Amino acid sequence: MNVLSRIWILSIWLLCTGVLEASFSGSTSQFFIEKPVNQTVNEGQDILLKCKVGNLQGRVQWTRNGFAMGYSNEQVKQICSRCELMSNHADGEFNLFVKSVRLGEDENFECQVLPGPNAAMKVPLRAPAFVQIQVAPSSVTLQDPASARSGSWISLACTSADSNPKSQILWYRGDDLLRNAEVTEDVYSGSRNGTFTTVSKIKLKAQADFDGTRVKCVARHPAVGTPRTGTHPQLEAEAKLNILYPPRPPILRGEGISGGGTGGTRGLGPFSVRKEQGESVQLQCLSEGGNPLPEIQWHRNGSPLSIGFPGQPELQVIGSMKQVKSVLQFKARAEDHEVVFSCSSFSAQTMDFPLVTEQKLKLNVTFPPQRIIITGSSTATAEEPFVFRCQAFNAHPLPKLQWIVNGRHITQGITVDRHIPTSGKYADVSSDLTIEFSPNESVVAITCQAVSQGHFGDPLTKKAEKEVVILKAPSAPLIRGLPQNKTLREGQLLTLTCESLDGSPKPHLRWFIDDQREEIKQANYTHLPYPKSMLQIVTSREDNNKLYRCEATNTANLLKPVFANIRFNVFFPPKSLEIKLERPETHFNYDRTRAFKQAKKFSDAKYKIVMAGELIRLLCVSDSSKPRPLFRWTENSVVKDANETDFKPSVFGGEEIRSVMEFRARPEQNGNVYECFAHNPTIEVPHEISAKITLVVLFKPIFPAEVMGTYTVVEGESRNLSLKATGNPPEIEYAWTFPSSAEKNRIRQLKHRLTITDTQRSDAGNYFVTASNSYGDFKTNISVYLDVLYPPKINYITPDQTIVEESKAEFRCSIQANPFTDDTISWHLPDRPGGLLAWRSRKEVSVDVINQTSTLTIHFANREDRGRVVCMANNGVRGVEVTKTSSLIINHEPFILKEMAFTKFAVQRGSPAYLRCRSISMPEPSFTWHMTSKLSHVTKQVHPTDPNRGESVLPTQAVHGQINTYDSLLKLDNIRTEHYSTVFKCVAENGYGADEHLISLTEPGRPEKPSQFHIVLTTPNSVRLSWNPGFDGGYNQTFALTVYQQRTGREVKKKTLEANEMNWWLNETTISNLVPETSYLVRIQAKNKAGLSESYEELFVKTRALENAVKEEEVMPRVMIISIVLVVVMALVLVLVFFYCFCKCLGQHHSTPTLNNRNRIKTESQNVLHSTSTNPLIESYTPSKYNRVLKKEFLYPTFEKGRTRSNSTSSSAKLDYKELARSLSMPGQEENGNGLPFAPNGDPFGLARGSCSQHGTLRRNAQRHNSAGYNTTLEDDVFEDSDSLGYPPPTQSIHHFSDIASGRQLMNPIMAHTSIGSRLASSGLPDSTYIPLRHSSVSSTRQLQPPLNGFTPTTSHKDMREPECQQQSSSFYWGNSSPTSPIRPYPYTATLPRKSPGNNYQVPNGHIHHHHKRTRANHSARFHGLRKLNSADVLMTSGDDSPPLPPPPPPPMTSFRHLPYGSKSSMMV
Repeated sequence: MNVLSRIWILSIWLLCTGVLEASFSGSTSQFFIEKPVNQTVNEGQDILLKCKVGNLQGRVQWTRNGFAMGYSNEQVKQICSRCELMSNHADGEFNLFVKSVRLGEDENFECQVLPGPNAAMKVPLRAPAFVQIQVAPSSVTLQDPASARSGSWISLACTSADSNPKSQILWYRGDDLLRNAEVTEDVYSGSRNGTFTTVSKIKLKAQADFDGTRVKCVARHPAVGTPRTGTHPQLEAEAKLNILYPPRPPILRGEGISGGGTGGTRGLGPFSVRKEQGESVQLQCLSEGGNPLPEIQWHRNGSPLSIGFPGQPELQVIGSMKQVKSVLQFKARAEDHEVVFSCSSFSAQTMDFPLVTEQKLKLNVTFPPQRIIITGSSTATAEEPFVFRCQAFNAHPLPKLQWIVNGRHITQGITVDRHIPTSGKYADVSSDLTIEFSPNESVVAITCQAVSQGHFGDPLTKKAEKEVVILKAPSAPLIRGLPQNKTLREGQLLTLTCESLDGSPKPHLRWFIDDQREEIKQANYTHLPYPKSMLQIVTSREDNNKLYRCEATNTANLLKPVFANIRFNVFFPPKSLEIKLERPETHFNYDRTRAFKQAKKFSDAKYKIVMAGELIRLLCVSDSSKPRPLFRWTENSVVKDANETDFKPSVFGGEEIRSVMEFRARPEQNGNVYECFAHNPTIEVPHEISAKITLVVLFKPIFPAEVMGTYTVVEGESRNLSLKATGNPPEIEYAWTFPSSAEKNRIRQLKHRLTITDTQRSDAGNYFVTASNSYGDFKTNISVYLDVLYPPKINYITPDQTIVEESKAEFRCSIQANPFTDDTISWHLPDRPGGLLAWRSRKEVSVDVINQTSTLTIHFANREDRGRVVCMANNGVRGVEVTKTSSLIINHEPFILKEMAFTKFAVQRGSPAYLRCRSISMPEPSFTWHMTSKLSHVTKQVHPTDPNRGESVLPTQAVHGQINTYDSLLKLDNIRTEHYSTVFKCVAENGYGADEHLISLTEPGRPEKPSQFHIVLTTPNSVRLSWNPGFDGGYNQTFALTVYQQRTGREVKKKTLEANEMNWWLNETTISNLVPETSYLVRIQAKNKAGLSESYEELFVKTRALENAVKEEEVMPRVMIISIVLVVVMALVLVLVFFYCFCKCLGQHHSTPTLNNRNRIKTESQNVLHSTSTNPLIESYTPSKYNRVLKKEFLYPTFEKGRTRSNSTSSSAKLDYKELARSLSMPGQEENGNGLPFAPNGDPFGLARGSCSQHGTLRRNAQRHNSAGYNTTLEDDVFEDSDSLGYPPPTQSIHHFSDIASGRQLMNPIMAHTSIGSRLASSGLPDSTYIPLRHSSVSSTRQLQPPLNGFTPTTSHKDMREPECQQQSSSFYWGNSSPTSPIRPYPYTATLPRKSPGNNYQVPNGHIHHHHKRTRANHSARFHGLRKLNSADVLMTSGDDSPPLPPPPPPPMTSFRHLPYGSKSSMMV
């Protein structure tokens, strides 16, 4: 049962069901108003299935292929994404829209209506619909038919694939429908479900007119409508028929065939055509029809044309006309006479035998004789008869013979003989001529000519010629071409020409050498206009002094030829060289070398075997050469000299030469290549030959010189000892000897290589190796030392030590290590600030290399040396570094830290407070607290608990992480008003001493400005700064750092920094990304939550120049510049000394000074420091390279000889800075009326013209001269190590003391070694004078500041500074104020402490008194090693003329007291 039947039955059942339901339900039942109908559509089209229900009571849904699709559109979409439910409940419409229907999915649909809830029968209404989906064929194919012979059957099959319903196939030939053909059809299932594939087959009988036609099959299908051919190419397929059939008989065409040309005749046989020899003949063979086209074959006398036939057929195919034409074209030949030509056609696929043309062609060719000859003698004598015969063969028609002698026709003495063959195809003829020759003739030309009649009446001619020579003997020939000197060089081309001018017949020329009868065949011979033979010779040594002979002969002088001779010389170099070996000392000639030669298979030609030390002679022997060659020797391409040269006669007229080189063989000559060269200098292009040998020197083994005496290896590693020797013979045997302590099982020997695995210390020692080779039992011994390296191991370190301060401590550390050097053991004190570097002068390290021990001795150990003492060992082996630690305990008196964090506290009123007192002490100190009211001056001690006042002392606590550091806390439960006016004193004491510290309370507020703002390090692109924080005001404070560019004032950087209150030395920062060699202004200000500090600190910095930057002006080398400067300075000094002496002499002659001189002397006497005849400013300073040589008059030229100065002083006397500046003026400047250098812009010091100096007090490349012309320039090396140089020097202290002191006293304060005072002292200039220079020296680390102690320079002093320099400032550190450098003691110096708010200095009666107040400086004076100054520390000059007394020397180093860790004050000497 098919699908349609099933659908029909289902429809009837549904209809009956609906009728029954309607009968039961009556008029109230639901029913279909419109049911879906069956549809036929093409696949991919859209359909709409309608379903309308009346009196709707139940729910409506659609099914597809038996599966329910749901009641809502969303449910339908889930089942079929291409389906859409178009419903209208009010009208009862439930239409289903299906988009792009698909075969196999969308055929069966049904609209179902469920019964309502009140329905009597629960039977649903159903309305099915079937969709017929048509699918057009996917392809139509037709296979190409095979070729078929005419009359056979052809079968074709056409396939229409995958269609629904099946396709109908029609057949066409061309555009004509094939109706009566035999057609069969088969239907199969398609590749898709529900599709069909139709195969239609047709059978045709092949005919000739079917060939080339096309057969087409067309598929008809309802999906595409009624087809017409060409409308749906995808539903059509065609094939081309190839029918095989034979051609028609061929046709022969050509000139003279079937009346088609002249000269052709036709009898009973073939056509006859007449042609002359050489005339063109063209024949055509035409074949029409046939598939495939036939091949055409030409026949000659019934046989196919041979391959050698002169004319090859040309084939022409005309496909559109089914024609093949072959054209045969050739030249008529004599052998083509009476030949019959025809053609045939044949196709193997359609014919059993070829078809031959009915027409045939026969040629009649006329031609002259094929061959004509003249027989008779070629030579003759005069006046004698000679007979000559002429014969002509194979001619058509018969020819006539004619004789011609020297251009004249001969008719007499002729006899003719004719011969005609019986066939009539060819004819032969002959003729004889009898003639006598004249004696005046030398050569006679005889010609025989055959003449016959051609086809067109023109003559056909062929002739033969013969020369007859009349005999006459030649004369002697001539030879040309030899140079005048008859000398040639080997290889030179020589051309000799032999000429013969007469003789008949012309003579033949031949060349011979010496008496040989063998002719030289290489000669080039010509006989026009006369016989000439040219012989080219590439000269060789064999040609030297040879005889060359040229002979001339003809028929007349065969028995007695005539000739000419020639001889020449040839220069030639040696052709080969050989180097021979001789042994003058015969005792070395024994079997050793011969045995070695046999073993190594050396050839004598390449190698010469000798013994080391043997005397040998190398002989370079050349073969024959002319003239004698020159020799040269090389050894490995290096030219060597020969010892001697000898020679002897040799072959070819040359000489054999020997060059000798003699020497004793050495081992290093083994393998050297000795080459001998020889060449003949007379040859234009010297041809140098050579011979070489390789010298094989037998010698005992030799170890290379670069063999190390010691080999090192790390313990546990493997080591290869390779001691390879060289020797000859190279087969060397090695024998090793090990140290007795070495373990043999870890040592492996392989010839010259010794491998030690897992090396141990016991393997160290001397290793011996013996090398020997066979010939001569050569032996060589060598020894090396194996050094086993291992990392250090510390065996012992001195245990912890406890000592008293200022005593000696000693620690010893013993290790095991290899290698061990002085630097293997190092000592470290991690708990001491600065480590070992800080007390380099007090430490001593001694090393015992033998016992591998290092001893650290600390002299005068102080409290800062306490803590861990670490012995560190590292010898670089495996990077292992081992340490052991001991401790140094130093008992000392307490030292209370007096930093701002422990001195001043800010607490709100009513809040509790903890006052911290921190002391460094050993052993632990005991603390006591005292409170003193500033109002009542009542002092009381605070006990650990004081409940009445709310004040208590907490137990002492050790500070974590700090050695011997203890804290004591005073607890104030409630801050009252009186606490702000109370001084709290903390006292710490132990068995070695005591220390006290004053602490104050204040209310919280703004912070104080930082102090000690200075430069730590300067680089080209950065600067590191440090400062001490001020009082923080009771809040956490930060620091605002701002950087300005000095030249432009532009802000370049700004940053905020955190404070470190407890560790003040850690307050540092680095400013990076700066420009090299540029000045900056750095400003720092403190800030907390209450606001900014009232003032700020400023610092001028300048980055360094790049070290590798080369200035453009430094074009000369530094050594040359220094040399020139020294020479100029020395010359200038001599001139100045001479000028000074001259002025002194001149001053003695003029005792009365002029007015200007008196004024000048008066000014000088008022403004220059007074002294006796010995100037104390010079004597009070350390001697230098300046004041050792120069006298005081040189440094102070304004002091004239013989002038006395008053030693009395007054308080109103002031230094004349203008006078001092004048002494530093530039040479050549004019002076104004005040004795100062004059400048056009009104600036007497020239300060406005330049910037501040970079390098020192004076500019580097300029010299400053005083008014007397003397050079007072400070050399650069005075300031080379300056880190904290500031200028002007702090001379205000001198004025301060001088104004108060009774009597004028010269005080010489000494500064730290980094200050300007020590440097001016080393230069020989006074440092106690305030000198405003034209270029103020500004250090890269500390800049200018106003003078200290309240002294303010006058306005004139300020005006003398540059505008830029006026903005710069610097803190100058006196005595113990230098923050970074240790004190360098100078003889005859005194040090003043830095003035602080708590210190006042007065000098009554020439003494300095120090008034003590309770400040940090006062307490530090006790524990920091400071001592108060007394009258012995001051340099004075008395009122009389006696020289000043020197101060006492500084105290010894043993009395120095060093600062504890954490102090920021330096020592004072």
